[in-house]
Amino acid sequence: MIKGLFQRDKLAAALGMKGQRANREVINQLSAPVMEPQKLGYGTGDGDDKEFDPVILAQIEEELGPDHPNTLTTVSNLATELQAQGKFDQAEMMNRSALLGREKIRGKFHPETMTSVNNLASVLCDQEKYEEAEELNRRVLAWREINLVSNH
Repeated sequence: MIKGLFQRDKLAAALGMKGQRANREVINQLSAPVMEPQKLGYGTGDGDDKEFDPVILAQIEEELGPDHPNTLTTVSNLATELQAQGKFDQAEMMNRSALLGREKIRGKFHPETMTSVNNLASVLCDQEKYEEAEELNRRVLAWREINLVSNH
């Protein structure tokens, strides 16, 4: 119980809620529609990027659930920040996690799922894993041709 309270205090502080304890409702409000990496101590943009504390993401996952849309958006945003920092292996892992979660809750053809497919393809290109990246990019292209051409 004490550990849980400490983690909630740490999460609240990371979210800019000094003196407050993060609960499910507060986390849900603050993470909707996205949890910015800067609020998690990541990618502050001041040239002094900090390592992300996985306890914070674990707390979000515990409060909202690992497959909650806001949790998955947070994971996706962190993956983008990791990719920008050149941490491609970590970015790939987080992008795969976001993709699996979005496929599970949104389905394989939802726009958010396609965003995750595109994000994973991008980091795979950065790693010179071109065959898998091409396969994923073709999947996104096929979806866009069907869904965007008919709607635009």
